[in-house]
Amino acid sequence: MIFIQRARAYFALLLILAGLLAAPNVASAHDLLYDDSHSAQALLHIDPDDDPVAGKQSTLLYGLYQLAPAAAKVEVGHAGKSVTLPARLGAHTVTAQYNFPAAGAYQLVLHVTIGGKMYMFRHTQVVAAGKGQGLPAWMVAAGVVLLVAVALLGCLGYRALKNPAR
Repeated sequence: MIFIQRARAYFALLLILAGLLAAPNVASAHDLLYDDSHSAQALLHIDPDDDPVAGKQSTLLYGLYQLAPAAAKVEVGHAGKSVTLPARLGAHTVTAQYNFPAAGAYQLVLHVTIGGKMYMFRHTQVVAAGKGQGLPAWMVAAGVVLLVAVALLGCLGYRALKNPAR
């Protein structure tokens, strides 16, 4: 009887582990940035889905907490080169458009003037090549088949333990 209780516990643990492994990786929807002096905050959102793809246009949206920008520019640095982007100012936002030319790590720097004071917000953004950072479809399908097979074997093993051959 103790063996069956342990088998149930192991089976439940196996199902929980399989569920965690099958869960999609969740990307951070937004990045909270602090200026160099840690006296101001900005929330960075990159569209599409905070997962920019090389060769496709992205929108950089900075939300400034209860601060109204008077002037702003966005710099994008990659591979030793830097580009200054024109920025659109909103009541509490700064927006810029950029087409990341290649996959890799990019340095994003927002320079904003608020109330006569200059703030700089820095962020490193990884840009994926092709369709994004997801797994190929065949690999996802193989993972699902493997999880179903493990669950089926677990059920059959549990049933064999519960009702041993007579």
